[in-house]
Amino acid sequence: MDLRGGDSYWTSVDPVFPAEPAPSGDLQSDVAIVGAGVSGAFAAYYLARAGQKVIVVDRRPPARGSTAACTALLQYELDHPLTDIAKKHGFDHAAAAYSTCVDSLDWLQQIVKSLDDDCDLQARPTLLVPRGKSDIDEMRAELNARQQIKIATRWIDQDELRDRWKIDRIGAIHSETSLEIDPIRLTHALLRDAIQHGAKVYSPVEVTEYQFSPNKVSLETNSGTIINAARVVIANGYETPKFLRKDYGKLHSTWAAVSAPIDLEKFWPMRQLVWEWGETYLYARTLPSGGIMFGGEDEDFTNPELRDAMIESKTKKLVEKLAKLVPGLDVEVTHAWAGTFASTQDGMPYIGAVEDFTNAYLALGYGGNGVTFSLIAGRAITGLITGDANLSAPAKLFRFDR
Repeated sequence: MDLRGGDSYWTSVDPVFPAEPAPSGDLQSDVAIVGAGVSGAFAAYYLARAGQKVIVVDRRPPARGSTAACTALLQYELDHPLTDIAKKHGFDHAAAAYSTCVDSLDWLQQIVKSLDDDCDLQARPTLLVPRGKSDIDEMRAELNARQQIKIATRWIDQDELRDRWKIDRIGAIHSETSLEIDPIRLTHALLRDAIQHGAKVYSPVEVTEYQFSPNKVSLETNSGTIINAARVVIANGYETPKFLRKDYGKLHSTWAAVSAPIDLEKFWPMRQLVWEWGETYLYARTLPSGGIMFGGEDEDFTNPELRDAMIESKTKKLVEKLAKLVPGLDVEVTHAWAGTFASTQDGMPYIGAVEDFTNAYLALGYGGNGVTFSLIAGRAITGLITGDANLSAPAKLFRFDR
């Protein structure tokens, strides 16, 4: 697929990962991972550290697919509110899903401490802001539900928003538990750690055919190399093989941009992440450069030519929304891009073994929480493969037959 277009900020500041070309002849591994974006990298990290012999392949350089379009606002919030998921699956299931995402932020901080790069990881507060008065009742109900499951949140009124946070809205839900990161540096660091624990990463290598038997998976590649493994982890997101595709998610187009450095002390003193309530949202974060990364304006189509043709107009709309959010803020756009992403009916990812292919595992981190979903998937799939019930627990929440 044509996954992204325009000028991605991350590809302009981060180098290409030095992966090896695939050697000739057959290769043997315990687990083959298809996809070297952030999902495949988390799987490789966990599996290699668990003692599995791992081979990772990707048709692109690592982290140069959807990961390069990611804006990496790392939050516990799913795309659907806790209250909505509770209506679909019951309150206990919804609470466990949200709590797992809270835990994943702690897991990520511990993982980064084990890597050779801090990946520009920073703890940040988050403000979930309404678009208008009509959102307030739903947001108040959501705040109560989160507080009920002991997520540290509070309501901020209009005066505090304006005076302390420099934001012009009638209120907001404040959460202290959020992170921001450089997703390409994270992916590269995870892969380097996996290599140090015995993994092999080959690129560019495209898997052209999958052959399944009860105890083995054989992957034929465009280089002629055949990879034989006991299990395969499919972590190539929106390019999941056709024979495994079902109605797991709906594809959309989205847009994002980065500004030149601004006066953060004047306009963004708390360095918060910001996310608008609802479906037609705006979101934003700061960067180590002093600029603002912001995005949204999603549309329900995936035509790459049309998507990329709209980069200029969508960026203009996003800049206008940002100026309304933070009065007086006038940004100069330095990078703007578009990408494909997927959403699910309940805002949760799909993780686990594939029906009819018991030695194949899918890591479908569809939604706005792609990075944290990828971590949860890598951890859970490793637990399923190694028999570690503590690691595998999230797979029950995010199973395919829910």
